[in-house]
Amino acid sequence: METIIGTKKNILVLGAGYGGLRVAMRLEEQLRSMPDYHITLIDQNQHHQLITQLHEVAGGRTPAETIALPLERVLGLRRIDFHQARVTRLDIGARRLSTDHAELSYDYLVIALGSETNFYGIPGMQEHAFTLKSLRDACLIQGHLHEMLSAAAGMTAYSDERREALAFVVGGGGFTGVELAAELAETVRDIAPRYGISPEEPRVAIVEAGKTLLPGLDQRLVEKATKILEEQGIDIVTGIPAKAADARGMLLASGKRIDTRTIIWTGGVRAPELLERWGLPTGIAGRVKVNEFLQVEGHQNIYAVGDSALVMDPTTSRPAAPSAQLAVAEAEAAASNISAEISGDKIESYVPHMTGEAVSLGPDNGVAWVGPVRMSGRPAQWLKALIANRYLWQTGGLELVRSYSGIGKGTLGRDFPECLVELRQEEVPTEESQAQRRAA
Repeated sequence: METIIGTKKNILVLGAGYGGLRVAMRLEEQLRSMPDYHITLIDQNQHHQLITQLHEVAGGRTPAETIALPLERVLGLRRIDFHQARVTRLDIGARRLSTDHAELSYDYLVIALGSETNFYGIPGMQEHAFTLKSLRDACLIQGHLHEMLSAAAGMTAYSDERREALAFVVGGGGFTGVELAAELAETVRDIAPRYGISPEEPRVAIVEAGKTLLPGLDQRLVEKATKILEEQGIDIVTGIPAKAADARGMLLASGKRIDTRTIIWTGGVRAPELLERWGLPTGIAGRVKVNEFLQVEGHQNIYAVGDSALVMDPTTSRPAAPSAQLAVAEAEAAASNISAEISGDKIESYVPHMTGEAVSLGPDNGVAWVGPVRMSGRPAQWLKALIANRYLWQTGGLELVRSYSGIGKGTLGRDFPECLVELRQEEVPTEESQAQRRAA
């Protein structure tokens, strides 16, 4: 294993998601006049994935390559060393981090490792459900849709076996679950005739343990979104949690069983379990406890942002929601505070603030709010696309927008093998190829 310990002061950023990438880029801009500081961004993938658009890839509307931004291209000529590897160990006392390729020392550490799916201990759910946390997940779901339709085409009409194959169940009615369900409903309707199946035969359902869909969203928008989903033919079950899952369906706490060969679990997230193993202070859903400056409690030189961080909102005394928008805002604040510490300036408190939200409900529908304005239908969908393109512009300027602004413009039912081509590029390289890349 290679040991990387230089004479410069090192800032390590763990994770190249929305929070990690932004904090690394902002620090590079703010510390250009301080060549003694070296920034290293660490992620197991060589792409920055636009997680908020995964549902579009799962449904086949958006090509996989549109939401996978090569980090080499995004970082360009910035003074940021990208280290592609899996993080394995953190020694807080020695200020050292181990990956599967190297050991690195740090003066400042930023934890932005995102989140993983929370199965809440539901028996069988982890073993039998798909998830939607990565490009790989989205491509697997896309392929599975075609597999189920193909299998159903060879089954006896109106049989129980065929109904199971054509039932698609989304567990969780939050943003991800609702967007995915709407996308799936549109997709299976459009591609079913290719397999000789009536567009009305496939069924999509959402199972949400809470009383309503989209918890935390404005009630008027929740009601509007629910109506749109029902008009799309989606079956909605609320107020009843999942109790168990197996290869042939989902059992609800009410005793009702939903027979299906497709369960996609989006019912919750938690911080990566390794954060607890590292001995960091954690709270709700394993998220790392931070103070008002986004510093990890008890560790002034370690910051945490995004889904990995337990950021408390002082106005509500509740944890800030895990979202891309807040991850970016937290990254901006953390970068400013690290830069201020290095410069000997005063660091500033961070207060979570949402400027708006947009929920996609298929290619031509949605609900959204910006400030006091509420909207639905195509305007909401346009806003969702505008937000995505604005993020691209902030991340890589006009060139990135021109190259990757195909979000929402793909063709429904894109073939599974084409999606898999992108997955092969996500594999972590061998130690030899990693060394060659760093040397180049």
